[in-house]
Amino acid sequence: MKIKITTITILVVITTLGIYTTKDRLIHETRQGLSQYEQGNYLSNTASRLAMWKAALLLIPQKPITGFGDEFEPAIEKLYQEKKISSQLYNLKLPHFHNQFIDITVKHGVIGLVLLLLFLLFPYYILQKTQCSKETKFAILLLTIGIVVSGLTDVPLEFKQVFTLFTVFTYIFLKNKSPTSV
Repeated sequence: MKIKITTITILVVITTLGIYTTKDRLIHETRQGLSQYEQGNYLSNTASRLAMWKAALLLIPQKPITGFGDEFEPAIEKLYQEKKISSQLYNLKLPHFHNQFIDITVKHGVIGLVLLLLFLLFPYYILQKTQCSKETKFAILLLTIGIVVSGLTDVPLEFKQVFTLFTVFTYIFLKNKSPTSV
């Protein structure tokens, strides 16, 4: 367990250092993307993501309970014809909306969003029912936070490898029933 926690801590430190060393560039690119978005230019990463999220937020009320499934392109085309989204966004031919929670809600409605949240929170339910160490709880917390944070700008659980790794690591951590530390 100490090796697992050490590995996770090293990964968190490396990630933090990477973010710290690139933060000025990231802040500049984000500001530039926001400016481009306001001007109607959706070619930057930030601007295109904002435009995708806006389109998704226009789609969700149309099918809020069950969503569109993977067949949301006709609805995107309708938004384009109604001039609610730009030709730049329409021509991207979106496979997803670059936000796990928005994407699930567009494709599978509120039902899908609730199921996603239950999936992410289920390990904490199990933690309440079993005796696990603080290290196990911390590891599961870090793993879940990693998925949630990356889900704000991408769809990590849509990738089979990430989904499998999250599920397997959560299972491994939960299976380790060492006594809790006080």
